[in-house]
Formats: sequence, C-alpha cells, structure tokens
Amino acid sequence: MDLKQVKEVFFPIACKAASLAKQAGNRFAYYTTAEVAYQVIQKKRIWMRSTTTMNDYMEIQYGRDLLLTAIDSGPGKALKGALDTYHQDLFEEVWQLVLAWLPGFKFDTFITCVSEHYASEDELGRLSMWRAYGGKTGVALVINGAAFDLQTNALGAYSSPVSYFDQAQFSNAMNEVAANIANSKEFVSSLPRDVLKNAMFTVFRFAVLCTKHPGFAEEKEWRIVASPALNQSALLESEIAVVRGVPQPIQKIPLENYPDQGVSGLAVPELIDRVIIGPCEFPHVTARALWAALHQAGVADPASLIVESNIPLRHT
Repeated sequence: MDLKQVKEVFFPIACKAASLAKQAGNRFAYYTTAEVAYQVIQKKRIWMRSTTTMNDYMEIQYGRDLLLTAIDSGPGKALKGALDTYHQDLFEEVWQLVLAWLPGFKFDTFITCVSEHYASEDELGRLSMWRAYGGKTGVALVINGAAFDLQTNALGAYSSPVSYFDQAQFSNAMNEVAANIANSKEFVSSLPRDVLKNAMFTVFRFAVLCTKHPGFAEEKEWRIVASPALNQSALLESEIAVVRGVPQPIQKIPLENYPDQGVSGLAVPELIDRVIIGPCEFPHVTARALWAALHQAGVADPASLIVESNIPLRHT
C-alpha cells in the first residue's frame, strides 16, 4: 500500500501543512518552563498529557461539534456517497465506530503540543507563545522535524498539524476528502474494506483531535497524539504524575532511537536544534543549567545551541 497516496487522498490538509512546514525549515518549538525543559533533556523524556487538562477549555468538544454538524449536512452525504460506492454501507459502519469512540477521544487521548518554528524566530522566539506558556521561566526547545515524519507504529503516537477552522472551513475540508475518495477510483478500489474503514476512522478521529478555534491560529500548532486504548506501544511509558497539584495519568515519549523498530532522530543530540531562553529573571543561570543537561545528554557543543531572547517582556 502506498502510504504517500493514502495521505494525499484522505489527509490533504495535513499534507499541505507538512509541505509548507518543510519549506519553512521543518523545525518545531516546544514552549514550556525552564524546569520542564531541563527535565526533558536530563531524563530524555517528553510528557504527553490528557486532553482534559489543556489550556483551551473547549478542547476536543470544538472539533467534535464541527464534525457532528458536518456529518448531518452536505459533507456527510458526500462522504457517504463516496465510501458506499466502494463497499456497501461502509460509511454507516465507520460512523458507528466513531460514535462509540467519541468519549475515548476526549478521555483516553494524550497530547504533546509544539509550534512551527521559523528562521526569523531563532533569536527571539514568538512573543505570543512567551505570553501564553512558560510564565516567568519560559524556554523553547526547537526540535528537528524529521522526527515528525517517522513511518512506524512502534511508538503508538502520531503527529498532525492543527487546523484552525470555523464550521464552513471544516465542511469544505470534509468535502475535499469526499471528492478525493470519489476521484481516486483506481487507488481506493484497491484498498480492502478494513483498510478503507480504518483510514476513514482516522480521518474523523484527527478531525476531532486536531481542530481548534480560529482565534488560536497564530500558534501554528502541531500535535503528537497517543491513545493507548487504540494503539498500544511497548515504548511509551505510562505513569501517574502530579502537575501543579493535580495527580493525573501521563504518557512519556522516550527520546531515544530504536532503529530496529523504525524509530530514529529522537535522541537528544539529533532532536534538539536550538534552545531559546525566554524573557525571565535569571536567563544566565537557566542557560548554564541547560548547557550542563545538554552536555550530559551527549550534545557536542551545547553553547552553540543556546540563545537568550532579549524581548523586554515583564511577567507579573
């Protein structure tokens, strides 16, 4: 099966976003606190937290509502017509599966969020992200995007750009998928029913998990998504952690390579391209601590990666 063609037919918006990200340098910034950045490098782990704990209080609900509205209107009819052309009653079979999993999309999904990073932000970072994340001790870990294009199921975690859609834009995107399916007869007809069913289920799943209100568009967010109940992995680590006083389940991505399982580019020396110390009270002290963590993690020249943002932003 041609995975590239699967993506082009079923995930055209994500394909376009990935192409633009590569043109811009294919790097992403993980905005967080200095404490978390230090722990990521030192322990070689990135946490994935439940969608129920994220900043956008309408997380998941927003994408869910857009999807339900689209399915009950023109886009839903277009998708039904396209899918049922290949396999009788396939749309209804997929949709019933989606409805059964909707609660799980919210309560059994773990996410790590990053932002597309541009060369123009290498020295300062992005002001809106400093204001939203990191507080008085902000740090941005700029990571190489090769890790976002791994062709493996070993981690049970998958990357996707976020779409900032209103209802009309969401419906247009669904219509585009329906048109692709209808117009790719030779390819789609070659897919077994179960493969086509899984592809459409994944389309609906990521439409819910990776659609946000247009007001967040400046974040240029990408997500790494894991749902242990759907995709189990021996590499992801499960744990109960206390975050800001709240005990909660988390998943941890090991920043290590597993070449025999198709996992590469995750080791710290390959993954981290740059470290930006955000506007904070003790930038030099923070830089020295992160230098030590990078050195211990095997980075050959940590000083070349670290820059202190000089945005005159005062956190109160």
